[in-house]
Amino acid sequence: MNKIKNKTFVPVVYNCNDNCISCPVSRRYGMENPSLEDIKKEADEILKSHSHIEINGGEPTLRKDLLEILKYIEKKNPHEIGILTNAQSFYYNKFTERISKIKNLKIITTLYGHNPKIQNSIARNPASFKYKIAGIKNLAKNNVKIELRILLHKMNYAHFNEIADFIIDNFESRNFNSIVIMNPKLTGTAGKNAKFVAERITKLSEVLEAPIKKLISKGYKVWLFHFPHCTLPKGLWEYSKGVTADSSSVVFAEKCSLCQKKSECSGIWKSYLDFFGENEFMPVKDTGK
Repeated sequence: MNKIKNKTFVPVVYNCNDNCISCPVSRRYGMENPSLEDIKKEADEILKSHSHIEINGGEPTLRKDLLEILKYIEKKNPHEIGILTNAQSFYYNKFTERISKIKNLKIITTLYGHNPKIQNSIARNPASFKYKIAGIKNLAKNNVKIELRILLHKMNYAHFNEIADFIIDNFESRNFNSIVIMNPKLTGTAGKNAKFVAERITKLSEVLEAPIKKLISKGYKVWLFHFPHCTLPKGLWEYSKGVTADSSSVVFAEKCSLCQKKSECSGIWKSYLDFFGENEFMPVKDTGK
């Protein structure tokens, strides 16, 4: 059950058909999945005070009763029903068509690479790229709102420009409600594999500007989540908006209290500070330059 204060997500399954090296959740082998009744109760509790709810896991599409769960939530009339998914099940047309009929649905899925070698090596699934790309195309064809997340870390950040080109060459800007660039939370599986995954945010930031500006010039809506302003070129500050976790996971360094952009900052993963420390973060003191 979801007991984190002010959270709007409901874990509906613990197993997954990927084994992503950068997943912030540990694999939960043999753990019994939540019951349908428990999921309904948790959804009811969230929707008492929120108009957005997110279904996640594990991989939610592995639940045979996913459509029943979504229809139950749909009857509560939330503003948005998100599904955090690897999108591979949407390779199948009939499944996609059934799910796409849910009102106010948004699919949230993560792309790691522009080719099978990179995508599959990070997902640790030889079928990931094939099924994910076809699944995203099927969702777009059915006019489902999609948030595409690009998780940049040590294994793929050097290819961000190629990832941007792949998106432009294979999708239209109208296919995505937004494209979100993120850096990994170093917990769970990602934490265990930090030597393969962890890269300094300032290093990641060196490759961001040209691909992001290229995507924006083609009509894509792009946001940066968990990239503090002090680590970014000033030309990207306006796109650094997102916070995807609460104060137990996202924090500020002590010196951030002096920063003039703190109120707009998405903060730093606590797990990142535990791993790298705070030396690269510097207060922004003059926003006029």
